[in-house]
Amino acid sequence: MRQRMQALFALICLLLQPVTPSAQNVTPSAQPASALAAPPTLSVGAPTQAIRTSLSGEEQPTSSLALVPPVKDEDQLVALWRVREKAAEDGDLDQADRAFQQVKGHCGDLGISRHDAFAYSLILEARQLSAVKRDFVRADVVFGQARQLAPGLPEIDEAIAVRVLDERPYYLHKYVVSKMRGIVARLSDFQRRSLLLADTLLSLFLVLTAVALVFVVTQSIRHGLAIYHDLGSVFPALMKFLVLGVSLAIAALPLYFGFGPYLLAFPLLVVFFAYQRPSERVLSVLTVAYLAALPWTLRAVDRISEAGTGVTQALFKLGTDPFAHGAAEAVGAELSHDPDDWQGAMVLGTAHKRRAKLSSAIELLRRAEAAAPAQTASMGLVKNNLANALFATGRHQSAEALYKEAAVLLPRQPEPAFNLSRVYTRTGRIDDAKGQFARASALDSDRVAAWNDQLDLNLNRYVIDLALPSSALTIRELHDVLAKTVLASKAWSLIAGPVPEVAAPVLAAVSALAFLTILVSRRRIRVRVPCSRCARAADQRLTERASAALCEQCHSLFVRNIPVDRRVRFEKDEQIARWRAVRIWGTRLSGLIGPGVAAFVTGSPLRGACGVALAGFLVIRILFPEGLLYEPLSTEPQGPLGFQVCVGALVVVWLLGVFSGVRRSGEVG
Repeated sequence: MRQRMQALFALICLLLQPVTPSAQNVTPSAQPASALAAPPTLSVGAPTQAIRTSLSGEEQPTSSLALVPPVKDEDQLVALWRVREKAAEDGDLDQADRAFQQVKGHCGDLGISRHDAFAYSLILEARQLSAVKRDFVRADVVFGQARQLAPGLPEIDEAIAVRVLDERPYYLHKYVVSKMRGIVARLSDFQRRSLLLADTLLSLFLVLTAVALVFVVTQSIRHGLAIYHDLGSVFPALMKFLVLGVSLAIAALPLYFGFGPYLLAFPLLVVFFAYQRPSERVLSVLTVAYLAALPWTLRAVDRISEAGTGVTQALFKLGTDPFAHGAAEAVGAELSHDPDDWQGAMVLGTAHKRRAKLSSAIELLRRAEAAAPAQTASMGLVKNNLANALFATGRHQSAEALYKEAAVLLPRQPEPAFNLSRVYTRTGRIDDAKGQFARASALDSDRVAAWNDQLDLNLNRYVIDLALPSSALTIRELHDVLAKTVLASKAWSLIAGPVPEVAAPVLAAVSALAFLTILVSRRRIRVRVPCSRCARAADQRLTERASAALCEQCHSLFVRNIPVDRRVRFEKDEQIARWRAVRIWGTRLSGLIGPGVAAFVTGSPLRGACGVALAGFLVIRILFPEGLLYEPLSTEPQGPLGFQVCVGALVVVWLLGVFSGVRRSGEVG
């Protein structure tokens, strides 16, 4: 992820130089609500011995009250999955389905509520069944299994959309429905939503950078001759060439020393401002504002992109799969850097609890309890999960007290009350268990019915953990969005060299002041612009339209109609024809270069900005169909429809740009 981000920032620098997720995610049970009135049952006889306490009063673990850790581990889960894959390859579907049920149960034993890797494998298998073997019935069964292993995974609905077209290419309405379900799932899933936000901001940054670059370059082409004429009016004959050469050499120095043309954009836009049309001046002001915010834009892009791929994402991943080793390492590194990070301590402690590492789980969860904000819902999450870990070791009195505190802090969530009913059931207090069970059922009967089906004493099934809500994760990822980052600082050093970041707003303020001065003094400022007929220098006030400028000779010949020698008139007609040909073919060539360039060159920058932005967006979608940051586990290429639509749209936009260039060249002629 970070390598791709670095490559994208290198590309930018090259352009500037020439629903709350649940920890269990259980499927709502089909059990009717009336069945919930049944009291909880004891799967193991309630112990009767007294609870041992230490001399300090701290409750000691009681093995007879402890929950049962998972018998199997992750390696055995992978072995079961290989059995399922082998049976599917051999065509033994019954054996494959039995192995799948074992895998599903094993995931529940280990506390894995969503296994994306297995789900992706099932998606690939279903796509193979659909596209190659044309076995659509079995493909739907496999898609259903993928949904059971990874509920809410957006790629499932998107793959089903492609499967619909495999069966009937004209089922476009079903394709659209499945595609829309995939979009809704993508927006509902924190992982995909975070990456979508980061991709959107990064794509917008790239598109705006391309628009600003094209605008500055085309303004140099459009008004370069006017600046050349003004140099001729200020400096005599050959001196203007010397001044122009020295100016270009000075402008090239930043390119050599690493400043980049970013700093040159401010003085260039100030110089161009006197010759620009009103629409071009509006875009100049917007460009200066964008360049002024560039240092903080780089920080926001890197910070949000890191949130979509870094520690915040690791917290979400670890909350659904405690065996996500990369996520555990990322969260552990964050905790070593920030010991008061209660969110990281809670998520990592809950993951340790699910892996039956109860001592380290209790230590981390107590650390989270000490750092979490008091008397808040966040503290309720921590207390519930800490109580689960304590209950798993047999400390039922401590767990009971924490469950009661969590229930007060989380009055609308059924988990603390349901877990408390399990404590009472385990210790033989059946009447109290029934009361807490009824309270939990009143809050969410469907989920409680599903939890009540798990009657064994497995510590990942008997009690229910609480995950960080998506709102807390979103706040975390947007926290300090404008703070300095290493990658943003490196990108700025490549763009502006040793110049500090404060130079951007300072230069923008100076440029804005220069813009205002030019506007206030426009009635008194005269400039020399190219003649609209022959391109020779013509005097004009800023309040006049540049397109109507005529040099003295053209004014005498075509306005005053003064007789001249035929040779002079012939030379003038030849000069006018050459200049007209340059404008015509230059406009046509700009239309071939890219969409919107012709509009920039001919003085319609807002239309040109729309063309460049649309083309840039389509190019990004074609090159990165899954987004700039998202790297799917699946290696299967995306369905051809989306790619074909983007390519077709880009071709249409490009042809419209060519047509616009040809039409504008006709207006020039």
